[in-house]
Amino acid sequence: MRGIHRNEFGVPGEPPDGTGNRKDLRECVRRWREIREGLALVLGHPILRPLTLVSTSWFIVFQGRIALQTLYATRKLGLSAGELGAAHMVGGACS
Repeated sequence: MRGIHRNEFGVPGEPPDGTGNRKDLRECVRRWREIREGLALVLGHPILRPLTLVSTSWFIVFQGRIALQTLYATRKLGLSAGELGAAHMVGGACS
């Protein structure tokens, strides 16, 4: 953590370290440009676009299910944190 001196993904147009360093500003703008180009490539591709949308939707729904499952197990079933962890461990080992 000592090696981190500035925000890696600062706001475009503002120097990440607040000092007005032009090199840091150019680096930040370059990173945002690369992110934008990558998204344009993926979303413009006829095969990658649906794969990305489906997999992103799946991960959001799956994580929502995990959150609801945790709430159900702790509130309705009365499981403690340790018991819930053990249930996840057993479920992962058996799958």
